[in-house]
Amino acid sequence: MAAERLSKLQKWILIQAYKNKHKSGLEPFETVYPIDRRQIYEKYFNIKLERYGWPDHCRFIDSPGCKPVILCRSLKLLWQRGYWKYHYGRTIYLTDKGAEKAKELLKV
Repeated sequence: MAAERLSKLQKWILIQAYKNKHKSGLEPFETVYPIDRRQIYEKYFNIKLERYGWPDHCRFIDSPGCKPVILCRSLKLLWQRGYWKYHYGRTIYLTDKGAEKAKELLKV
């Protein structure tokens, strides 16, 4: 049971990606659930990024409370559990398992 426990950030990522669902533009047309890392920084961490920038506190990447480190670890755990399949640039896409988990979280 502990293996399936999710942090607030992980739950937020799954739910926001699920809310972003749309049909892919490539054949076969499938439903995709994308979320952009920029969206996570700006909406969850409340960090405004420059157009191509990173947060100012990235130079302190060794500190355990650094937001990019927190995000990276959260995404790594979601990937290990099979909740997202691949990313293109900064965009991450949920798997069907991730979409099901997000649906389950929205019902609670």
